[in-house]
Amino acid sequence: MLSERKIAKLIALMEEQRRDNPLLPSRIDHEAAAMAQPSNHETALNLIDEATDLRQQSTEA
Repeated sequence: MLSERKIAKLIALMEEQRRDNPLLPSRIDHEAAAMAQPSNHETALNLIDEATDLRQQSTEA
């Protein structure tokens, strides 16, 4: 989790530098903006649990 937050911060800082530097073209990068946001770990864990439950149910059937 800590490394993900650090990576998200680095992406945000790089995007800020790109916007502030007049030598670099200014554009909106939606993918970078999404990657700059750390994920919700509770939601991710719930999705993994659901997928695991579904997989166990399909193997039991």
